[in-house]
Amino acid sequence: MRKAGQDPYTAVKRKMADETREQRVCLAKQAHDKWQREALRGLPTKVKQIAGRFDLSPIERRRLVFEIWDECSEGPGDSPADYGSEARALILSAIREAFPEGGSFAYQPGELLALNQRRSSSATFAP
Repeated sequence: MRKAGQDPYTAVKRKMADETREQRVCLAKQAHDKWQREALRGLPTKVKQIAGRFDLSPIERRRLVFEIWDECSEGPGDSPADYGSEARALILSAIREAFPEGGSFAYQPGELLALNQRRSSSATFAP
């Protein structure tokens, strides 16, 4: 069978895959949730790192942070946890610390208008 390019264990492999499908899907969801939680923990640090990059102009730094916010998922998705909303809340909190309103590095009204016009998400960006 092998010389003919066939696997003699195909039926056994298929049966095993069918029998373990539910378990593998469950493990994949658990791994994805763990990855999401780890990513959430790192968001405030990521925003602070971008805010501290003096090789970029303040406008470029704020735009990068906006893009991270805009990429967050909307709605609960496949998980009971709403990671997108959690991520956005963490990002907004970090923005308020890194680019405080009224400070010299704060988002400007015209800048917010331009960013909101190009956003892909349905939520309005209003740090």
